[in-house]
Formats: sequence, structure tokens, C-alpha cells
Amino acid sequence: MRIYTWKGPEGNVGDALNAWMWPKVFGCQHFTSRSPDQFIGIGSILDERHAGAGRKLVFGAGARGPDTLPDVSGSDWDIAFVRGPNTAAALGRRDIDWISDPAIIVPLLEGEHREIESSLLPAGNRLRVGFVPYFATHRTFAESIANAAGLVLIPPTLDPDRFLVRLLTCDVIIAEAMHGAILADAFGIPWMACRISSARREGATHAFKWTDWGKSLDLDIEFFDLPYLGHRSGLHFPLDVLIAGYVQKCGRVLRRMVRDGDWQLSDRTILEARQRSILLAVDDTRKRLLQSPEPTIAVQA
Repeated sequence: MRIYTWKGPEGNVGDALNAWMWPKVFGCQHFTSRSPDQFIGIGSILDERHAGAGRKLVFGAGARGPDTLPDVSGSDWDIAFVRGPNTAAALGRRDIDWISDPAIIVPLLEGEHREIESSLLPAGNRLRVGFVPYFATHRTFAESIANAAGLVLIPPTLDPDRFLVRLLTCDVIIAEAMHGAILADAFGIPWMACRISSARREGATHAFKWTDWGKSLDLDIEFFDLPYLGHRSGLHFPLDVLIAGYVQKCGRVLRRMVRDGDWQLSDRTILEARQRSILLAVDDTRKRLLQSPEPTIAVQA
């Protein structure tokens, strides 16, 4: 099968996890870029783009909302599970199961509790706060507000290995990117969700996909918003002055949230139950569709 991956202009770790993770889970021998059949895994990628493909295996993908759904009634669709209850309900088939976002099993993969580079470890006892912006939030802006607030920038454009190395050096995470929160939660790192450009860019999709994952872990996700730089803001000020003031304002909000905000973390019992369910789905899919009875996933004891 061919692993379907949405590719943005600069990359996005949530999407890049597909090519990185699935060969580890099922074995490289099951995937080729030349196959007409698609493996549809991590991300909000369950939509009409797949209509012309061959056989489609859905393994944890989510929808972007009820308006862009594919017709999954044909025999060419095999749905092991979807990301969450929002996606399952939108598809309208009672036989569709939801578990959670498949990225929650990343901590179980052998070798993913990697040795952290000593140069990245914090000095002293200061709380190390990571900041994962949305992939479309401008890199320079993200760097500026992270510096203003004293946060460790973790760009979502990093490849998964480098992203995880940085994530695992942090004590807590502020995430605008959903997979920043998903991976932090999976590794037991407390997190907060923020909104900058993501909600405005995605519209209704933003709430749909976040609550889809949140409900799968019985999480009521709370967001905080950074100030919006509207068009009227620049009428009486030079652009550089306006931007500098805006960055400082965002930095103050972030520092206040680090000090006073409520960090979130899913119930470990629920998370572990969902992880077990995904591993069972891996075994079932391997035996039922891939004709590979021997387990290829190596799991941490």
C-alpha cells in the first residue's frame, strides 16, 4: 500500500509521522509509493481527495468536518478505526469504530525514549516550557514571541526525530499545533492549547478536529487566545513599532499563562486503554489484510 501523507510547503510533524511511524509498526515490506492502494493514517485527511484511489485502508484518520467527507460506502473502503467520535458520527455508519489519534502510540515504539542531547537539557531548575506553533504560523513571528516569553520553540516543521528530541527536553508544552498537544500528552508532558492563526485559518475545522481527539481521551480541551493583530491596529503606528509592541503583548500573555494557567493531561488509564486498542487493531489489520501473522511492532516493556 501507499502511505498517504499531506505535504505542506515546509512540512508538518503531524503529517510527517505517517511515513516515519507506519513502517515501524507494520514493517516496510507492506508499503510502496507505486501502489494504487492507500493507507490513510494520521491527520485530518479523511476527505474527498481519496475518491479516485484504489483500495483504501483507514487506520485512525480524522475528518475536517461534515462538509468534505468522502463516500465510504463502497467495498474499496476498509475502516479499521477513525480518530474520534466526531469523525465516526459525521461518516454516518454505525459499524465504524473510533479509538484515538494513532500518534498516541509513539511512546510505545522501541527506541523512541531516545537519549536526549546534553546541549538541549536545561541548566538549573528553571521550568522548561516548549512552544509548538501551528505549521502556518509565521516562523519569524513564532520565534519572536517564544523569545519574548522565554519559551523553547519547537517548530512543527522539524522531522519527527528532531521534533521528539526537543519535545522530550521540556517540562510542559504550549501547543497551537494539535500534534504538539497529542505527542506531549502521550509522553505524559502537561500541556496547554493556544490559538493564534490556526483557528482563523481553519474555521470550523479547528474545533471539529481538536474535540474529535479530545473526546477520544475524555478530555475537555481549554484554549487560550493570543491577541489578534487586526487591520485597524496599524493605522497610526509604523509597522515595526506595531509588530514589536504586539510581540511583547503576546509574550506577556504567554508568561501569565505559564504562571497561572491550567495544564492539561489525559487520564493515564484512558490513554493506556486507547493505546491497547490501537495495538489490537494493528494485529487484526496485519492478519486480516496484510497476511502477516508475525508481529513487526516492537513495544517498550
